[in-house]
Formats: sequence, C-alpha cells, structure tokens
Amino acid sequence: MTDRDDKFKRLRAADEFKALKMIEANGKLEDGLWTYNPGWSDFKIATDLGYAEGAIARRRTEIFGPLRRVNHGAEAEAKRVDAEIESLKTQAQGFRVDKFRIEQRIEALEKAFNVLMTAPVREGITPERLKALQSHFKNNSP
Repeated sequence: MTDRDDKFKRLRAADEFKALKMIEANGKLEDGLWTYNPGWSDFKIATDLGYAEGAIARRRTEIFGPLRRVNHGAEAEAKRVDAEIESLKTQAQGFRVDKFRIEQRIEALEKAFNVLMTAPVREGITPERLKALQSHFKNNSP
C-alpha cells in the first residue's frame, strides 16, 4: 500500500473513536453548525491520526453537523480594532473637554481685554495719553 492509498483508507473503529473524541473536545455546536476552537480543524485531526481530511470531515458532519467557517484571526483583529475605537472615543471626549475649557478661557480673556480697552476712556485717560504711555514703556523696556 502506498502513502496515497494509506491516506484514503477507511477509519478503523479505534481511530474513529479517537477522531470523534478529538472533535468533541476541540469545538462546539452552535445553531446547528460545528465550530472548532482556534487552531483546530478537520485537517489537523486527520493529520494527527494519519487519515484523509475528507474521512474526518464526513464523520464530523454525520455526528456533529456541518462546519461553520470561522476566521479566528479576523475575530482577534476585530476585538483589537474595537478596543482601539473605544480608546479613541475616550481620547476624543477628553479633547472635547479641553476644547470647552479653552473656549471658556478665551471668552474670559476677551471680556477682560474689552474691559481694559474701554477703562482708560471711562476714567478720563484719553487715547492720546494711552498711546504716549505705551510708547514710553515700549522705548524704556529692557
């Protein structure tokens, strides 16, 4: 018998029992579809026992039902992306709070600036005198 013939041999009772136990231990039935745990497949079980994948897949289908195709790598990536999105949402909320505080500060500064610009006129200091004071301090600054 060649290796090719060996791969297409029928499952012996002892190997069938092992295969079914391996299938049962490494997956679960969800909504009528069999789902393997990450790292497990018909191919892995077939390779471990030395049988063709089709022989294992047939017995799994007969006993446990059709296979649900799951990309476990995509699930992990989706979880990572979800976590990153949550982190970015939290960061964005912090930016909104910072923006609000800055806007409040600008508003307060604008009010103070308007008070300062109108105060000299109310107190009898003319714009000409204010300009003279500004140039005096500008020229005499260190």
